[in-house]
Amino acid sequence: MPKTIGSTFGDELLEAGLGDGISFVIGGTDDQIFGRDQLSQADQTALDAVIAAHDHTTGDAAAIIEAICDHAEHLIREGILLEGTPFRGDRESRQRLKESIESLQKGLIPEAKFMTSAGIMYSVNQVAVLDALRDVIMQYGAQVLAFSADSQLSPPAAASDVPGLAWPARPNITIAEITPPA
Repeated sequence: MPKTIGSTFGDELLEAGLGDGISFVIGGTDDQIFGRDQLSQADQTALDAVIAAHDHTTGDAAAIIEAICDHAEHLIREGILLEGTPFRGDRESRQRLKESIESLQKGLIPEAKFMTSAGIMYSVNQVAVLDALRDVIMQYGAQVLAFSADSQLSPPAAASDVPGLAWPARPNITIAEITPPA
């Protein structure tokens, strides 16, 4: 699979000594380097090393910002852990939780039943428990968004570095923790 060439590739070539008096044409990927056969073996080896080390997202501010936003959205969609199993935080899951709270408040249902993305069934008959669950999900989402905004102001060098940033830890809560005392 061809490797994408990014905006810093020319500078990387110059740093490797492949600029002065060397003539070749570079396209958008490493399989679009024309005139390579005119290079000496040493220059071809140096070019291969530059290609191997090149990260096309380095220095590409738009790609880095997009990666930060995409990762934040991924974390929010994945949500929190409830009793150690994933509980989604996407818009649809938050809306279902809101509807369950309202249905319990109005007495339309005796208990809210839901299944986590891991297939664990929960049954809750207290509005306070569902409110607390929603609050944890909303708080985590807000923390992720705040970290995303800060990271966009001071981004990493490459989009590939985004998942390794110190994102907020995914909360792992239990029903017992969010159940008010009787």
